[in-house]
Amino acid sequence: MRAGVIMGLSIAMVGSAFIFAFYGMFHNDFSYLVSLLVRRGIFESLAGIVLLAVIAHRTSRSDIRELLTGMKGFIILSTGLLCLGVVCGLLLQDLLGGFTASLFGSIKQEAEKIREIPRYLQVLVIFGNNTRAATLSGVIASFPLLGIFIPFVTMLLNGCIIGLAPEILQMTSSQVFIAILPHGILEIPALILACAVGFKFAFASLKACIGYFFPNPGKTGLETFLDEIRPGWKSLKLFTLIILLLIGAAFIEVFITPGIMSMLL
Repeated sequence: MRAGVIMGLSIAMVGSAFIFAFYGMFHNDFSYLVSLLVRRGIFESLAGIVLLAVIAHRTSRSDIRELLTGMKGFIILSTGLLCLGVVCGLLLQDLLGGFTASLFGSIKQEAEKIREIPRYLQVLVIFGNNTRAATLSGVIASFPLLGIFIPFVTMLLNGCIIGLAPEILQMTSSQVFIAILPHGILEIPALILACAVGFKFAFASLKACIGYFFPNPGKTGLETFLDEIRPGWKSLKLFTLIILLLIGAAFIEVFITPGIMSMLL
């Protein structure tokens, strides 16, 4: 039951992005597109809060400490992929030049839409968007092949966007650093942890599928499957910490980051 709710909420969040994007394809009115963004943000935020409540219900601090310790390898892997993506983005700045802004124009357009809505709704949109990205990398990635592919691409792509940010936003590297640092202190670790969960869950799912057809001695295929998949499901407890980090990051991005930028730039 609990597993079904977690998976259902995650699929609903990811699916909502495609549904709202589909409706947006048939409208060019900016105000309508902003209203779609707000509706999506409210839905994703509510789903994210419910997901937090469901996962946190049986999660203790010791569970989180144990997972952080036991998943060091996957956390290091996710961090390394993010850093590799940043390096690739920095190198691509010179290669792509002025084409960068047009290639990633949707990111800038999304930011312009967010600026048009009240701050409390901005928090919901940013939190909902980041929670959806986290669940895509950590929960939807529970399928063996997707789990290896999605976190891998997510970390590289986000790192690449960070590296390309000066070109995308037409800002200096120092300005981008100041713009990202306040909320990035929480948001980037949350993304790294989500992808680490995705890798952990994917490998557990892969071992479970193999174990179903080639069970351990003295056990049935189903018993072996459940034994092997259990560590993957347990790793989802980290989403208690991940979602709390994303809530904090959204508030900082809306209420603190703009003030810091206006003072320093």
